[in-house]
Amino acid sequence: MNVSKRVKIRAPRHSFSSNNVDLESSWPILETAIDLIYDGKQSTLSFEELYRLVYDLVIRKYGEQLLENVKDAFTRRMKDIHDRGLFVELSSIEFLRRLNGIWNHQKLCLKMISDTMMYMDKALAWKGRQANVYVLGLDLFRDIVAKPIADKIVSSMIMEINRARKSLVDVDISTLISIVDMMQILNEGNETFYTLYFEPHLLQDVGSYYTQWRQRYADDAVLYINRVQEALNNELAVYKRITNGQSAVKCNEVMKKILISDNIEFVLRDSVHDCIKNSDTENLQLIIGFCKEPQDEQKFLDTLSNCVMNDGFAIPENQSVKKRAQLSLSWVKGLIEVKDTYENILHKANCLNGPYKKSMSDALAKVINSKPNKSIEYISTSIDGVLRTNTTLNKEMQTFLQDCIGFFALIRDKDLFELFYKQQFSKRLLQQKSSLQLEQWMISRMATAVGIDFTSKLEGMFRDINVSHGYDKKFKGSEIMGIDFQAKVLTPTFWPFKPMETLTQDVVLPLELQDLKIAYESFYLENHSGRTLKWAYHLGSVEIGFQFSKTYHDLSMSVYAATIFLLFQDYSSLTMQEIGDLTHIPEPELVRQLLSLSTIPKTRILKKLPLTKSIKLTDIFSVNYEFSVPSRKVKIVTILKSEATPSSGSTPFPATKTIADEIDENRLQAVNAAIIRIMKSERKLTDDKLHNIVSELLSSKMKVTKEFFKKSTNNLIEKEYLQRDIDDSATFHYLP
Repeated sequence: MNVSKRVKIRAPRHSFSSNNVDLESSWPILETAIDLIYDGKQSTLSFEELYRLVYDLVIRKYGEQLLENVKDAFTRRMKDIHDRGLFVELSSIEFLRRLNGIWNHQKLCLKMISDTMMYMDKALAWKGRQANVYVLGLDLFRDIVAKPIADKIVSSMIMEINRARKSLVDVDISTLISIVDMMQILNEGNETFYTLYFEPHLLQDVGSYYTQWRQRYADDAVLYINRVQEALNNELAVYKRITNGQSAVKCNEVMKKILISDNIEFVLRDSVHDCIKNSDTENLQLIIGFCKEPQDEQKFLDTLSNCVMNDGFAIPENQSVKKRAQLSLSWVKGLIEVKDTYENILHKANCLNGPYKKSMSDALAKVINSKPNKSIEYISTSIDGVLRTNTTLNKEMQTFLQDCIGFFALIRDKDLFELFYKQQFSKRLLQQKSSLQLEQWMISRMATAVGIDFTSKLEGMFRDINVSHGYDKKFKGSEIMGIDFQAKVLTPTFWPFKPMETLTQDVVLPLELQDLKIAYESFYLENHSGRTLKWAYHLGSVEIGFQFSKTYHDLSMSVYAATIFLLFQDYSSLTMQEIGDLTHIPEPELVRQLLSLSTIPKTRILKKLPLTKSIKLTDIFSVNYEFSVPSRKVKIVTILKSEATPSSGSTPFPATKTIADEIDENRLQAVNAAIIRIMKSERKLTDDKLHNIVSELLSSKMKVTKEFFKKSTNNLIEKEYLQRDIDDSATFHYLP
């Protein structure tokens, strides 16, 4: 074990000098010794005697004069090096080698001279005089030798570093390391020769070198980022070998600014999308690694977002597909493929989190919300198709539906999606076209994704169906009459149908159906006194087995169509006028049903005279006993109101409320309710502040535009819930 000991300077036991030692007689001895040391003849000297001589001079108060004489001797030696012009017309490495030799000689000489003058340094230090012969020599070397040739030192070092960038094998590493060491030892104030004279030029050269270097790869972004990484690694290796890592960080920052930040748009524009499409995780990680600066990271996120949007907008829509469900499913699968592509590669690149995931989600949201009606219809219809065609869900189908729910969470106009989904959901439930277990699974997943506010009505609809199944099991009327009868008792506020008050209740049903209706009403009211049942015939369906001349078929049709068809048990033929008188079906609906039964070739179970596509009151209808199709089960589809033509002189079809109208009405109700709720609390608010509060309150369901907000406030002013301030029309007051 090495034990460090404190060095003590002791006075010599015997002095060989006389008692009248003075500087004038002693300095020539010391000056000659200094010259011999510089000339490499130190072996001829007795350092003990020199030390004793310095000691005698110091104790006789000649210390400060001796220091000045040493400084003069050093100055003369340094000027001699400078004046000899030892560095003229030398190559960079030869110049550095000669400078290195001079530097190493100076260090050796200064060390020996400093050891001789050690007692003087110590004595003057006690007096408060900063004196160190070794440091004094270094300062003079810096000022007289190094600084005048600083440009040559810098340029030569940079030239050798440029060579080292190409190959470290071809440079004299030991010489460069020694020169760096020299520059780091030579201090000037609180700085070093390295930081004052060399490093600024080095950083400038790095900038110039790599500004030219990057032009070589201007045509290939992927190759460029690989070469940039190689250059960064190579530059770091150079500085580790030559400067012991000093300046590496600063040079790395300069390189990244020039090669990455200043060139980032070229890199991102021409490489990110290719890396993602080709699953090039390695290069994508390189790009992400380069984009650590906040401004560069934001540019990467913007590029990522643009790539997602471009791929989303490029999803093909095959308009030649006749079935809307197929078109919807194709588009949604395309959007899922885009999402999975980006998620998978970002996951492999270990950055599917934080801003990267948010940027991708925001981009998908922009794709979906760019055409909200189309996107909502496609997503809702795709969910509808899966739930209609599956009784159980495998992992693939669960993932598909989960993705659809994720897209729904990104929809801005959630109320529009709610309307689409409720309509399709209601049809599945009433027509028993899906598994109740899967429907319950779907509702629970939606509630988790967007909250129970959206699913509360869906759960209410689901509950109605379950309760109705219980009623069907208890009702015995169908067993008595021999008819399989199922009734669904629906809560009007849950279901997306027009109010029951507007529905016709005085339709004359066939006797069999009328008896079942009365029996069920009696059964229901026995269990729920005080309630009223209203029958929604337009939602019901009837299956009738009928023997035509050649074939027997199970006919499935609406309640209205069955009411018409069963009339022909007692009549061979009837006019439209007579059918209307017997059934009391409203004329517009009667026209629709007669067209559906008599004009569609594949389901023409009634004959019509004359055979035209319009219906008149005098047209005659009868059973088409010649009807025959290959399948036993036949579904009579009721044509849309837009496809039906009113009879001559009859009342036109009532205007059908469009989805846009219904959405507008629902949104007006929601905004009105929000305004009233807020104003009840605040009593008085300005137009802008009220609009901001309402927008934030309803942001999860829809976007409240200024125009729609104005429509709502005007509506509430008309209903006397609000009034404008007399002095300030932009301020509202709540009217209790």
